[in-house]
Amino acid sequence: MAAKPSAQKKLKQPDEFITLSSRLLTFATTYYRHGLALLLLLAVAVGGWGLYQQHRASQLAAASDQLAQLRLELSLPGPSADTLAALEKLAATYPGLGPSVVARIYQAHLLYQDKKYADAAALYRSLQGRDPGLDVLLTENLSYCLEAQGQYEAAAAALNPLVQEAQPAFRTDYLRRQAFLYERAGNRPQAAALYKELLTLRPNPILASFLQEKIASLEAAP
Repeated sequence: MAAKPSAQKKLKQPDEFITLSSRLLTFATTYYRHGLALLLLLAVAVGGWGLYQQHRASQLAAASDQLAQLRLELSLPGPSADTLAALEKLAATYPGLGPSVVARIYQAHLLYQDKKYADAAALYRSLQGRDPGLDVLLTENLSYCLEAQGQYEAAAAALNPLVQEAQPAFRTDYLRRQAFLYERAGNRPQAAALYKELLTLRPNPILASFLQEKIASLEAAP
């Protein structure tokens, strides 16, 4: 007959229930600590984001107020150098905000009026792609800056994105301007090709007659 285990040996055997409970308690305590840490980190992150948003809102309000004041100065004849400097300061102080982009556009416009066409063109280029809603204006103004410098072919080429993406009514205007610029550049074949493309858009009879005369004149010239 097998010997019965003694009481002392029974006491030495691990109690499975107590061991499992202990493990669960340890796991729960550890999980609680980690979970509490994660919650604290999340609270800090949310709080930091909220403070950041408040800061950006405050900056936006300040930049908008400054821009509104500068718009009043720009409406007066002959804006001063101080106005140009104030626009530069606003744009540098609040980078990435809408008012700073508008300030840069005003800067470029003033530079153009002051016949500093290369500087204006550089500013317009630096702003392209930041806001799709402004790209049409920026591209058109860049083209005028290049034209003012006598860079007629570059001015025409700058309009290519607008020609490709514009609605038919606006596309006609851009093609006419491109053809005019190529004609000024002395690139008669390219100008004639654009006038022919305009004819395919079925313009009104008066414009169609003008285009046919232009094409004949350009192709007849040596």
